[in-house]
Amino acid sequence: VLTANAIAKEAVIYPALIEAGEGARASIGYEEQGRIKVAMAALEKIDPATHAFADKLAEIERMTLTHLFREENGPLLALKDKAPVADQYMISARYLEEYRRYVGG
Repeated sequence: VLTANAIAKEAVIYPALIEAGEGARASIGYEEQGRIKVAMAALEKIDPATHAFADKLAEIERMTLTHLFREENGPLLALKDKAPVADQYMISARYLEEYRRYVGG
């Protein structure tokens, strides 16, 4: 689910933010998602029975929640304010298409 969300945002939301003049916010989103992906890759190398695994998983959860909070209270609101309504519908449909393509729904 995290990967599907990241792929959909990278394909649809961040380019729309850039088009709306919110390139700095899109860059922050790309960077945060990159850090989460790196942490998830590190998690795959840790024995699930260890405290290190639990610690890394908690770190990923914190990073993800922070990322989602920032986006929902900043870039996504800016996009709603700046993008024409027709574009908002297209962005929503494209996001869902990309998300479903990854999760198979």
